[in-house]
Amino acid sequence: MYSNFGNTNKSLENLTKSASLEWIPAMEQLGSDYLNGNGVKKDPNQGKKWRKKAFDKGSQRAEGIYCGSISKEKHKTCKF
Repeated sequence: MYSNFGNTNKSLENLTKSASLEWIPAMEQLGSDYLNGNGVKKDPNQGKKWRKKAFDKGSQRAEGIYCGSISKEKHKTCKF
C-alpha cells in the first residue's frame, strides 16, 4: 500500500517484515522483487532464497515462478 503513495522504502520494509514472519505471499513477492529488481537491487541469490523459503512453507507457485525467471536452457534442471 505504501508503494501506491510513492513510499517504496516503507513498502519494502513492511514486505520484508512480513516475509520474515513467514507469510507466504510476502516471501513470494519479495523473492520476485529480488529476481526482477522491482524496488530493490536485482539479486538472484536473495530472490531464490525467499522463493525457497516460500516453497518450504508449502507454496506451490514459488518454484515455478523462480524457474520461469531463468533462461530457457536452464528450465530442464531448475529445482530448489
